[in-house]
Amino acid sequence: MVFDNTKIKRFVPAIAPTTPCQGIRRTLAWFDADPARRIVDTEADAAWDKLIDAWEKGTAEAPKDYLAR
Repeated sequence: MVFDNTKIKRFVPAIAPTTPCQGIRRTLAWFDADPARRIVDTEADAAWDKLIDAWEKGTAEAPKDYLAR
């Protein structure tokens, strides 16, 4: 199984996940125990993506704005 941690690596480039496979198995079992936990909230996902994009844009522009003053 492959888990995509691209988003967190953008914010914390030095992250080194250490959860063993047992931890991942327990997490998946928790999701599987309740069908409601398996539903992806596409609106919330899109809102988080929008927030992250705005934060990235702001952090990229902030130094330029600061140096221009």
